[in-house]
Amino acid sequence: MAESPVKEGLIYVGTDDGLVQVTEDGGKHWTRIDKPAGVPENAYVQRIVASQQDAGTVYVAYENHQNGDFKPYLIKSTDAGKTWVNISGNLRSAAAFTPSPKTR
Repeated sequence: MAESPVKEGLIYVGTDDGLVQVTEDGGKHWTRIDKPAGVPENAYVQRIVASQQDAGTVYVAYENHQNGDFKPYLIKSTDAGKTWVNISGNLRSAAAFTPSPKTR
């Protein structure tokens, strides 16, 4: 869950079924945001962060390791979740950062 520090009542919630819910009135009404294109069906929201500077900007990290997929899925919205852009770029999978037994 992430509450906007810029706009009162704007709250984002990420769930273990991979959806994002948004309210702009402090929880009276919620809008369900479907999983953006490119995010695997069974991935879940691992982290959600509201921007410290812009009310409509939110970042979401999806996790899909439970399905053997260690790729990063990072997305960003600048319109309170109406549209999304993949910002994963060429980040390596999490498995690439696992230390080998020789370096532990």
